[in-house]
Amino acid sequence: MPSATQPIIDIHVHIMPFHMMKPHALDLIRRGRKDYADVERYCADPKAFLALLDKLGIERAGLINYVAPDIIGFTPEVNDWSAKYCKAAPDRLIAFGSVLPSTVADPGAEVDRIAKLGIRALKLHPSHQVLSPNGYMKGDRGLAAVYERAQANHLPVMIHTGTSIFPGARNLHAQPMLCDDVCIDYPNLVVILAPGGRPLASRHKNCSSISRVSKKSPTKSCGAPTGPAPAFPKSKATSTNSNPYP
Repeated sequence: MPSATQPIIDIHVHIMPFHMMKPHALDLIRRGRKDYADVERYCADPKAFLALLDKLGIERAGLINYVAPDIIGFTPEVNDWSAKYCKAAPDRLIAFGSVLPSTVADPGAEVDRIAKLGIRALKLHPSHQVLSPNGYMKGDRGLAAVYERAQANHLPVMIHTGTSIFPGARNLHAQPMLCDDVCIDYPNLVVILAPGGRPLASRHKNCSSISRVSKKSPTKSCGAPTGPAPAFPKSKATSTNSNPYP
């Protein structure tokens, strides 16, 4: 366990089940990486990953997983995988999961189920799930149920607000201002916008949009690909995010 004056939390780490991924998505992750064997080992072995955290002086890590069967390959079973992986060290590994309304009969009940499994936060990836964060305003009652039950279960929701180069990704849905409605309609929901507009911030000046959204409430936060990202409620830790995920 790292002993640091100021604890470090990396709240955005893509430790995931590679065996669930579609071949084209996995190929993109592998391409040009000299450390792929290490990444694969960390995803397969929690003890190896915890040893890496010790080496880097990181106290805790948020492990990002989400349901995206069509573009990435992850089915709802990814939630069970994430919860099981993090049971190796629940004091250090924070399990993120996901509910994609179109893949389950009762999205609200699924949020309750995975919360009982040990999922401690949700990830919404608009580009890979092909849905808009505020889609409930156009009749997506399943998405509304996800937010409602996340709020009731005190599960933070991390929303991807950046582009993606995975084949089939729909980046239009990742515009940061689409999250503004979520912040207004679910005032007690902890919302994390991450990454902070990559590369939307530089190309479309959405960095200021993200700032406006995150300033609306103390329960809204913004993270950047290589800078300070939000810590969980009641944590005084510094958190970072430096993932090379496409």
